[in-house]
Amino acid sequence: MDKKKAIILILGVVIIFLVAFFFLYFRTSTTTNTPVDNGGQTQTGFGDTSQDKTSTSSNGFGDTGTPASTTTTTITSEPQLKKIFQEPVAGATIFGNIPNEKIRLVERSNGNVHEISFDSNQITRITNTTIPKIYEAFWDKTGVNVLLRYIKEETDRIQTYTAKITLTTSASNESTGIISGSFLPENIETISVNKSLSKIFYLLETNNGSVGYVSNIDGSQKQQVFTSPIKNWNVGWAGDNLVSLITRPSYNLHGFYFLLNTSTKVLEKTLGNMYGLTTLSGNNGKSILYSQNIRNKPTLGYYDVEKDTTSSLSLSTFADKCIWSRMSSNIIYCAVPKNIPSGLYPDSWYNGTVSFSDNFWKINTEDRTTTLLYQTKENEDVDVSELSISSKDDYIIFTNKKDLSLWEFKTSPSTN
Repeated sequence: MDKKKAIILILGVVIIFLVAFFFLYFRTSTTTNTPVDNGGQTQTGFGDTSQDKTSTSSNGFGDTGTPASTTTTTITSEPQLKKIFQEPVAGATIFGNIPNEKIRLVERSNGNVHEISFDSNQITRITNTTIPKIYEAFWDKTGVNVLLRYIKEETDRIQTYTAKITLTTSASNESTGIISGSFLPENIETISVNKSLSKIFYLLETNNGSVGYVSNIDGSQKQQVFTSPIKNWNVGWAGDNLVSLITRPSYNLHGFYFLLNTSTKVLEKTLGNMYGLTTLSGNNGKSILYSQNIRNKPTLGYYDVEKDTTSSLSLSTFADKCIWSRMSSNIIYCAVPKNIPSGLYPDSWYNGTVSFSDNFWKINTEDRTTTLLYQTKENEDVDVSELSISSKDDYIIFTNKKDLSLWEFKTSPSTN
């Protein structure tokens, strides 16, 4: 073989070798971008809902140890629990029709009313009338009528202003609200709104005890329906014509629960002889969730009025931390403290000497089962109070007792 043929042969072998090498190399490199197992984390990012997740690979599994091959995809998940209003609130409600329900709230410091949309969480101030230091605000179901309660300046007298919000549209097409209304009697000790009927029940203390009145939310058509030698009641609506009256709860006092029929003015004792009794009426007065102090812990129970039976539930929380479902008469949603330190309950919680960090549970009163819905994280330290629930049970809003900020909880995780 001459020298020229040998060189050609050698070059041919080298070319074949290089082609084979590059073929094998690029085939291997294209398979290294296969997603690796990351411990069951899914593309929807439900693992840690405390903050939005940003994927660093095109498959959406977070950092899997291999670089993105072509594109970077941002995966965000809506948190199941989140703060929606930073400043202290006096009271909030969910109003409107499905699927356009919204939130309205009263800012505690200045009495301004704000509106929040569930889908965007956009906050819009709809009134700017300044009423300083509102400490309670109670809404009807329309989100139009609200009771504003505050202490009159330079006095210790309680003022209750029944307000109506009228929206107007300015030349710039911006909606603004005008507050108008009137005052209810001074020094109303306790008051409750029947949201569905836009009626109120309130108590005035006298030298001889208490007197109870029912009226429209604007104060019209007032009617006396109750008198008692006892002061210091807690009140709430249990049905269309039923008002619950509970002796003011304390750890060392037996509590009693009564139902008042505002039409017949008949008062009946329903529960009693329970230390630190707190209650939550449901199912038009036919069901009562209650908590009592047992061995210095709030213990939850359920009372069926028609069957006259009580059942203990395996959760330690206050009835004040719960809300009845609007979809089912057998379902209750509750915030349950992770730990309950030593205290005198419910007094220690009411007066703020003890604070809790809560998880969220669901109770089925029919079969007495309890289900953990959500465990809060370190940056979700909430002490739940003043709950309100949406028409389809998909949202619960509440005040965080720690700082009076407003929060939103989704009863089911987002699938978006």
